[in-house]
Amino acid sequence: MKQQGVLWQNTETHTVGKRISSEELVTEDCKNGELYVCVSDEQIAGVFMFTKKPDITYREIFQGKWLNEKPYGTMHRMASSGIQKGVSSFCLDWCFKQCGNVRGDTHNDNYVMQNVFEKNGFKRCGIIYVENNTPRIAYQREN
Repeated sequence: MKQQGVLWQNTETHTVGKRISSEELVTEDCKNGELYVCVSDEQIAGVFMFTKKPDITYREIFQGKWLNEKPYGTMHRMASSGIQKGVSSFCLDWCFKQCGNVRGDTHNDNYVMQNVFEKNGFKRCGIIYVENNTPRIAYQREN
């Protein structure tokens, strides 16, 4: 079977002063019951993390403001295998249906994810800084 795309790339992330791999993050998401898998024709089409717990990195936002301060869900670590078009939109819509107020963020050079957020009704709200002090573009969609 031909590989359709990279589902998850093992990279390192800094969090609270330590380095952890993507594999460790996904394992932790799974343990917390926050890792979701999107399946198409019995194949994994995408994965993402979703939680309704407040995200510590969203406490402060710069060069803008959040659309509201109501309780929200957060989507992180979305990855698509490339076997099905529209997977990212499907996953974001699923997240929105869970609580009607969703936040997410992405790297400045991740134009694909920026486009996915914007075409799915998310508004660019400003800049947040993750634990290792690197900036991310912050997005939110509300009812």
